[in-house]
Amino acid sequence: DKMFVLQAFNASVALASLVLAALLAERDRAQRALERAGSDLEERVRSRTEELSSANEQLARRERQLAEAQELAHIGSWEWDIPTNVLTWTDELFRLFGLEPQSFPVDYESFLERVHEEDREFVAAIVERASRDHQPFGFDHRIVRADGTIAWLQARGRVIVDERGNAVKMTGSAQDISESKRAEEYSDRLREAERRQRQALALNDEVVQGLAVAGYALGAGDAETASRAVAATLDSARSMVSNLLGEDESKAALGPGDLVREKPATTSGEAR
Repeated sequence: DKMFVLQAFNASVALASLVLAALLAERDRAQRALERAGSDLEERVRSRTEELSSANEQLARRERQLAEAQELAHIGSWEWDIPTNVLTWTDELFRLFGLEPQSFPVDYESFLERVHEEDREFVAAIVERASRDHQPFGFDHRIVRADGTIAWLQARGRVIVDERGNAVKMTGSAQDISESKRAEEYSDRLREAERRQRQALALNDEVVQGLAVAGYALGAGDAETASRAVAATLDSARSMVSNLLGEDESKAALGPGDLVREKPATTSGEAR
């Protein structure tokens, strides 16, 4: 009996040792797995942090590049949150209006105040129409800068709607086109000057030819023909001078004496 009890006890101890060894081995495996998981997690966090840092650096670099590009091209961008009436301008857009970047909060009314008074109603009508039809828009308009100078901007924009189809935002850009507008005005003035020069030459030819006809008629003793030639020449000259001066056709044509010198000319051609 004692031998049986001893064998049973030894067997129990051996079994307990095996169970304990198995538990210890499982604990070691779990510990190693936990350590590996911790290392993997740390590596993932480190890698993700590096990715986010790199993405933030790229985003900041692109924002700097965009700001530099806008400054070089004189283009500013904007976003209007319609429900809150908050306008967000880029730094360059502030500069286009002659203002320090981010110097004050902008809303729709403060923008309209800086639009040239002759263009204000026109601009407001376009914005109102876009808020209704939700279509992209573009137009040129004048603004009055902080120093009082007038500049031309080319505006572009689009409308963002919510799930119910209500306009909630507008975004767009504005570019300074003052130089191109001045070039257009100069080109228009040049074309007008060339047109008037051609008219002046035609007037000169018309008068010379008409007087030549009158001279030949007088030389031939035909006073009536000479008189008609002079009258026709004067009528044609008056019409051409009216066109040359840009007179409205609805107004009375130039009459006799309308182009008389204020002072008589001398023999040298200079007014006394």
